Amino acid sequence: MFTVRAGKVRFVADTDVTIDGTPARGGELRSDADPGGASLIGFDDGKGQALVIARGGRLALRVKHADAPSRVHFSGLDYWPGGPQWRLPARFIPHPPGKTLPVVNIIGITENIPNPGALEFTRNGTRYRLEALAEGEGTLLVVFADRTSGHGSYGAGRFLDAPLPDAQGRVLLDFNRAYNPPCAFTLFATCPLPPPQNRLNLRVEAGEKAYRKPVERPVSGSPAA
Repeated sequence: MFTVRAGKVRFVADTDVTIDGTPARGGELRSDADPGGASLIGFDDGKGQALVIARGGRLALRVKHADAPSRVHFSGLDYWPGGPQWRLPARFIPHPPGKTLPVVNIIGITENIPNPGALEFTRNGTRYRLEALAEGEGTLLVVFADRTSGHGSYGAGRFLDAPLPDAQGRVLLDFNRAYNPPCAFTLFATCPLPPPQNRLNLRVEAGEKAYRKPVERPVSGSPAA
């Protein structure tokens, strides 16, 4: 049983669980917005995990389980051909300190994410620009869509991590490392969507293709769909 009062989350369990590895039957929980990170509830002999997340002023419970069908029946990843031609030098153009960019996530909540600068690169003689986000990981995050989105790549866009710029403002964008956000694999994710500025008029045939979820087979003895 979970209760929320004055922004604080508490719970009481009717079975043995752990909080951050210590046996417990309840207590107060930190969310992932807390400087110390979210409290981690463990259950089902460690196979299950639950934590509180804060998104757009709202709280939610994120639950994971090692035996979840999406994990047990994971069908593998597929990639575009890519190649060295998709490792592109870019120029970092800094924004004023403290600038943020409003980014809508897949559940419709808008969050203002730190936006330290933009990345400009050239492909086949055409210049493109992508806004970079910073989430405290010591790298830049680019959330982008391109002409393959929904046409071989995941329709809601892809992610690309990039190193921080060097002293000359140079950054290498390796689109071979573009990857699908968590929402490509599960309905229970809150992924940011590409901002309008990051919708490229370009087919990025590198990185991960759209994930093909396995076809669900009817249970033995039940009629086929």
